[in-house]
Amino acid sequence: MLIFIVFISLFITYYLVQRQKILRQEKHDYLEEKKHQKLEELLKIAREEDKKSKEEQK
Repeated sequence: MLIFIVFISLFITYYLVQRQKILRQEKHDYLEEKKHQKLEELLKIAREEDKKSKEEQK
């Protein structure tokens, strides 16, 4: 019976650790995607402003 309790405890601990790793990775991926989208948006704005400034110079 004691071995069973130890096994279950180890299994639960392993599960919780893996769950935390997965959640941390998902959060990291989400933040990276958000950062990438913001950079794309800034790049788009910069291109539009560059295009406008080139048109004004002509």
